Amino acid sequence: IENIFIASLLHDIGKKIDSDENIDYELQCIRGEMLVQKIPMLKDASKIIRYHFLDWKDWKGSIDKPLTISSQIILLANFVDMMISRDRYILHQVDNIWQELFRLEDGILSSKVVEGFKKISIQEEFWFDLTSYRLYSILLHDGPLKKKDIDLDELSNMGELFKYVVDFKSKYTTTHT
Repeated sequence: IENIFIASLLHDIGKKIDSDENIDYELQCIRGEMLVQKIPMLKDASKIIRYHFLDWKDWKGSIDKPLTISSQIILLANFVDMMISRDRYILHQVDNIWQELFRLEDGILSSKVVEGFKKISIQEEFWFDLTSYRLYSILLHDGPLKKKDIDLDELSNMGELFKYVVDFKSKYTTTHT
Protein backbone atom coordinates (compact mmCIF):
# COMPACT_ATOMS: atom_id res chain seq x y z
CA ILE A 1 0.00 0.00 0.00
CA GLU A 2 2.81 2.44 0.87
CA ASN A 3 4.40 2.07 -2.57
CA ILE A 4 1.08 2.61 -4.36
CA PHE A 5 0.46 5.67 -2.19
CA ILE A 6 3.93 7.10 -2.91
CA ALA A 7 3.63 6.32 -6.64
CA SER A 8 0.20 7.96 -6.76
CA LEU A 9 1.66 11.15 -5.33
CA LEU A 10 4.71 11.18 -7.61
CA HIS A 11 3.51 9.46 -10.79
CA ASP A 12 3.72 12.63 -12.91
CA ILE A 13 7.06 13.80 -11.54
CA GLY A 14 8.77 13.11 -14.88
CA LYS A 15 6.28 15.11 -16.94
CA LYS A 16 7.84 17.72 -19.16
CA ILE A 17 5.66 19.69 -21.52
CA ASP A 18 7.24 21.03 -24.68
CA SER A 19 6.32 24.29 -26.34
CA ASP A 20 3.39 22.62 -28.14
CA GLU A 21 2.01 21.19 -24.88
CA ASN A 22 2.65 17.64 -26.14
CA ILE A 23 3.39 14.96 -23.56
CA ASP A 24 5.55 11.92 -24.29
CA TYR A 25 4.10 9.51 -21.71
CA GLU A 26 6.78 6.86 -22.09
CA LEU A 27 9.54 9.40 -21.60
CA GLN A 28 7.61 10.92 -18.68
CA CYS A 29 7.53 7.51 -16.98
CA ILE A 30 11.22 6.83 -17.58
CA ARG A 31 12.18 10.28 -16.22
CA GLY A 32 9.94 9.77 -13.22
CA GLU A 33 11.51 6.42 -12.45
CA MET A 34 15.01 7.85 -12.79
CA LEU A 35 14.25 10.75 -10.44
CA VAL A 36 12.49 8.69 -7.78
CA GLN A 37 14.85 5.71 -7.73
CA LYS A 38 17.64 8.02 -6.50
CA ILE A 39 15.87 8.26 -3.15
CA PRO A 40 16.36 4.98 -1.22
CA MET A 41 13.08 5.24 0.69
CA LEU A 42 11.16 5.79 -2.59
CA LYS A 43 13.00 3.26 -4.75
CA ASP A 44 10.28 0.59 -4.62
CA ALA A 45 7.69 3.08 -5.90
CA SER A 46 9.91 4.04 -8.86
CA LYS A 47 9.04 0.91 -10.86
CA ILE A 48 5.33 1.58 -10.40
CA ILE A 49 5.90 5.09 -11.73
CA ARG A 50 7.85 3.64 -14.67
CA TYR A 51 4.96 1.42 -15.76
CA HIS A 52 1.88 3.40 -14.70
CA PHE A 53 0.99 4.27 -18.32
CA LEU A 54 1.50 0.76 -19.70
CA ASP A 55 -1.75 -0.56 -21.16
CA TRP A 56 -3.03 -3.86 -19.79
CA LYS A 57 -2.81 -5.49 -23.22
CA ASP A 58 0.95 -4.80 -23.22
CA TRP A 59 1.69 -6.45 -19.88
CA LYS A 60 3.25 -9.88 -19.88
CA GLY A 61 2.08 -12.18 -17.14
CA SER A 62 -0.46 -12.05 -14.37
CA ILE A 63 -2.31 -9.12 -12.86
CA ASP A 64 -1.54 -10.70 -9.48
CA LYS A 65 2.08 -9.57 -9.62
CA PRO A 66 2.55 -6.55 -7.29
CA LEU A 67 4.15 -4.34 -9.95
CA THR A 68 1.44 -5.10 -12.48
CA ILE A 69 -1.56 -4.52 -10.24
CA SER A 70 0.03 -1.46 -8.59
CA SER A 71 0.71 0.17 -11.95
CA GLN A 72 -2.78 -0.61 -13.19
CA ILE A 73 -4.31 0.88 -10.02
CA ILE A 74 -2.38 4.12 -10.61
CA LEU A 75 -3.47 4.17 -14.27
CA LEU A 76 -7.13 3.66 -13.34
CA ALA A 77 -6.94 6.33 -10.62
CA ASN A 78 -5.34 8.72 -13.11
CA PHE A 79 -8.20 8.15 -15.58
CA VAL A 80 -10.82 8.66 -12.88
CA ASP A 81 -9.15 11.86 -11.69
CA MET A 82 -9.03 13.24 -15.24
CA MET A 83 -12.71 12.42 -15.79
CA ILE A 84 -13.96 14.22 -12.68
CA SER A 85 -15.17 17.75 -13.25
CA ARG A 86 -14.75 19.63 -9.96
CA ASP A 87 -17.44 22.15 -10.90
CA ARG A 88 -20.17 19.52 -11.35
CA TYR A 89 -21.96 17.47 -8.72
CA ILE A 90 -19.99 14.23 -8.43
CA LEU A 91 -22.92 11.82 -8.32
CA HIS A 92 -24.09 13.15 -11.70
CA GLN A 93 -20.75 12.02 -13.15
CA VAL A 94 -20.47 8.49 -11.74
CA ASP A 95 -22.32 6.63 -14.52
CA ASN A 96 -20.20 8.28 -17.22
CA ILE A 97 -17.00 7.46 -15.33
CA TRP A 98 -18.01 3.82 -14.98
CA GLN A 99 -19.00 3.61 -18.65
CA GLU A 100 -15.62 4.98 -19.69
CA LEU A 101 -13.76 2.56 -17.41
CA PHE A 102 -15.76 -0.37 -18.80
CA ARG A 103 -14.85 0.83 -22.32
CA LEU A 104 -11.16 0.76 -21.35
CA GLU A 105 -11.46 -2.68 -19.75
CA ASP A 106 -9.26 -5.50 -21.11
CA GLY A 107 -7.40 -3.17 -23.46
CA ILE A 108 -5.99 -0.37 -21.37
CA LEU A 109 -7.18 -1.49 -17.94
CA SER A 110 -7.30 -4.96 -16.42
CA SER A 111 -10.83 -6.22 -15.82
CA LYS A 112 -9.75 -7.30 -12.32
CA VAL A 113 -8.74 -3.71 -11.45
CA VAL A 114 -11.93 -2.26 -12.98
CA GLU A 115 -14.08 -4.80 -11.08
CA GLY A 116 -12.24 -3.97 -7.84
CA PHE A 117 -12.82 -0.28 -8.40
CA LYS A 118 -16.50 -0.89 -9.09
CA LYS A 119 -16.83 -2.76 -5.77
CA ILE A 120 -15.23 0.01 -3.70
CA SER A 121 -16.93 2.85 -5.55
CA ILE A 122 -20.48 1.52 -5.48
CA GLN A 123 -21.28 3.54 -2.34
CA GLU A 124 -22.05 7.23 -2.76
CA GLU A 125 -19.81 7.93 0.23
CA PHE A 126 -16.78 6.89 -1.85
CA TRP A 127 -17.45 9.66 -4.37
CA PHE A 128 -18.10 12.26 -1.70
CA ASP A 129 -14.83 11.34 0.03
CA LEU A 130 -12.95 11.36 -3.26
CA THR A 131 -14.01 14.92 -4.04
CA SER A 132 -13.93 16.28 -0.49
CA TYR A 133 -11.76 19.29 0.19
CA ARG A 134 -10.67 17.37 3.33
CA LEU A 135 -9.18 14.46 1.38
CA TYR A 136 -5.63 15.80 1.46
CA SER A 137 -5.81 16.42 5.20
CA ILE A 138 -7.23 12.95 5.81
CA LEU A 139 -4.47 11.31 3.78
CA LEU A 140 -1.82 13.39 5.52
CA HIS A 141 -3.02 12.48 9.01
CA ASP A 142 -4.44 8.99 8.44
CA GLY A 143 -2.75 7.78 5.25
CA PRO A 144 -0.16 5.01 4.92
CA LEU A 145 2.75 7.37 5.62
CA LYS A 146 1.34 9.10 8.70
CA LYS A 147 4.07 7.73 10.96
CA LYS A 148 6.94 7.67 8.50
CA ASP A 149 10.11 9.01 10.09
CA ILE A 150 13.03 10.07 7.93
CA ASP A 151 16.56 10.85 8.98
CA LEU A 152 18.70 13.79 7.86
CA ASP A 153 20.26 11.85 4.95
CA GLU A 154 16.82 10.96 3.60
CA LEU A 155 15.69 14.55 4.06
CA SER A 156 18.75 15.73 2.13
CA ASN A 157 17.95 13.23 -0.65
CA MET A 158 14.40 14.55 -0.81
CA GLY A 159 15.75 18.09 -1.11
CA GLU A 160 17.88 16.98 -4.06
CA LEU A 161 14.80 15.45 -5.67
CA PHE A 162 12.87 18.71 -5.29
CA LYS A 163 15.81 20.60 -6.75
CA TYR A 164 15.89 18.33 -9.80
CA VAL A 165 12.15 18.63 -10.27
CA VAL A 166 12.21 22.42 -10.14
CA ASP A 167 15.20 22.59 -12.50
CA PHE A 168 13.71 19.99 -14.82
CA LYS A 169 10.31 21.65 -15.18
CA SER A 170 11.47 24.99 -16.55
CA LYS A 171 14.31 26.33 -18.62
CA TYR A 172 14.26 29.40 -16.37
CA THR A 173 15.08 27.46 -13.20
CA THR A 174 17.78 25.23 -14.68
CA THR A 175 20.57 27.35 -13.22
CA HIS A 176 18.57 28.90 -10.39
CA THR A 177 18.83 26.15 -7.76
